[in-house]
Amino acid sequence: MFLVCSSLSFSVCCSGPKLAKRLSLSPGTPSLTIRELQDTDFGYYKLQLTEYSQNTHTIYRLYKIEVSSPQPSTLLATEDFSLKCVVDSSSARTVTTWFSPTDKELTPGGRISYSETESQLTVRNASRSDTGNWGCVVQYNQKSTTATHGITVVDLNAHSQVIYSSSISKSVLLPCSLSPGLTFKDVKNVGLQSGEWIFTPKTAKHPFTLTSLNLQEEKPTWSIPQNPKLNVSVIRDDNRNFSLIINQPPLENAGLYRCTLKFKNKLELQSTVELRLLRVVKDVNTTLYEGQDVNLTCTVDSILDPSFNVTWAPPRLSKAQLQEVRLTEGSRLTIRSTSEGDSGKWKCSLEKDGNTVISVALKLKIEKVPVDVWLVVLGCAAIFIFTCLIVIIVRLIRRYQQNRGFRRAKRRRTRYCRCEHPKPRGFYHT
Repeated sequence: MFLVCSSLSFSVCCSGPKLAKRLSLSPGTPSLTIRELQDTDFGYYKLQLTEYSQNTHTIYRLYKIEVSSPQPSTLLATEDFSLKCVVDSSSARTVTTWFSPTDKELTPGGRISYSETESQLTVRNASRSDTGNWGCVVQYNQKSTTATHGITVVDLNAHSQVIYSSSISKSVLLPCSLSPGLTFKDVKNVGLQSGEWIFTPKTAKHPFTLTSLNLQEEKPTWSIPQNPKLNVSVIRDDNRNFSLIINQPPLENAGLYRCTLKFKNKLELQSTVELRLLRVVKDVNTTLYEGQDVNLTCTVDSILDPSFNVTWAPPRLSKAQLQEVRLTEGSRLTIRSTSEGDSGKWKCSLEKDGNTVISVALKLKIEKVPVDVWLVVLGCAAIFIFTCLIVIIVRLIRRYQQNRGFRRAKRRRTRYCRCEHPKPRGFYHT
């Protein structure tokens, strides 16, 4: 029992120098303040007033209220946890209510359930939003007091997302990181055993491992096997970031990437990233000259839903008239009779709900037809015309000669007849 003594002025009488340093009286009143409350401070306190040789005393009891949990304060997402509001027994009637890091007052239902006396709270399927201070409020005699308990939920920052990029990008970041405020120590405390990145290409059905997490050393390290089709790397300076970097991704790198952290008791945390790649190609791989037609195609690695569309943006000097077209398996743009003004970057933008998701550009170079090409064309044309003239002249000469010989033969034709009384020599000229 602790004693508070009083006469005309107030003073504190207690045992133990450690407690005396944490006790103080309000000026002019017998109100007692205890700083940095400890477990040993709970119990009975006696206020003794002495005035004109008369002693009066009042006994106070300081009750302990705390929130305890049978589970560790750090747990994995999807696990359940329970909290119990422990109050020292007293004659006062108490009412207990609960609050979470996001709600001022909880009501039972959904993931939340209470015990019959409302002194115990159970939360199912914990998520990263449950990280923070949970607490109970005990109301008694028109007063209230609060006790809290910290909960840390280990979870990944995102579980599923789609990333759009272009096949000409220098690199693409596939995110896989711990929720804000978590450290790698928190992950190890809940029993991390291994981790890996797995890739399933669009063109294949069977996945294969890209990287695996090595936990033998003090800091986690990634082992990356050599793969000629994928140039990947990881972020090495941040122990809470397991993101993957794909350098210069070709169109074959489109597909589903899965980051998996495996824990004891066969528990897992997963984050999946679907990578979709956009590119622009032209149907002519040789040099483009003025007057030629060219087709530009904006392609995506897979068929998109109808809410996506594609828009084309020509170079500033181009006179091509463009219209917004719907993107299905691909969107083709035809530029007819190209000119030097069509040279420059033709940008294809993938849009959804009026917002640009990703843009990619293709640089066209339109050149004037060179002089030597014109000379070759003119020379070939002259030879062709000359050859045609010779053929025509020869045919005309031959036809003329044939017609002239026919007329001469017609004029000199000899006529013969058969006599009624032939002579021995047969036919005669008449």
